[in-house]
Amino acid sequence: MPEEERPAQGRPRETSGEYLFRVLKPAGAVLVLLLAAAFLLVCFTGRHDPLLDYRPALDAGAYASQPEALREELERELLPYFPGSSARVEDGKVRVSAPAETMDRLRETLETVFPGVTIEFEVSEA
Repeated sequence: MPEEERPAQGRPRETSGEYLFRVLKPAGAVLVLLLAAAFLLVCFTGRHDPLLDYRPALDAGAYASQPEALREELERELLPYFPGSSARVEDGKVRVSAPAETMDRLRETLETVFPGVTIEFEVSEA
């Protein structure tokens, strides 16, 4: 075999694909670890509340003038997601009661879904 055709130090010559794999292997491992960490971070810290996307059957103005319809809508569609909560109509206003541990989320949800509707909140005994 002529001298110029023989591979250096007896090893076969590395192809471009083998070279690319050798160079990217450490960077690829780091990339996979970073993507896995970002995925777990998003999954466990994401706070999107699907109840905030709920759209009621009537608009907020209709519920403001019909408190009984609002009470029925709450009991049928939203309050089952909040254990221990209930709604009632008193003096033409809807009054929602819930345990202290769910009150903040319930208040935020109802104020987002029914803007401009007066709903009174009270903490109930769990």
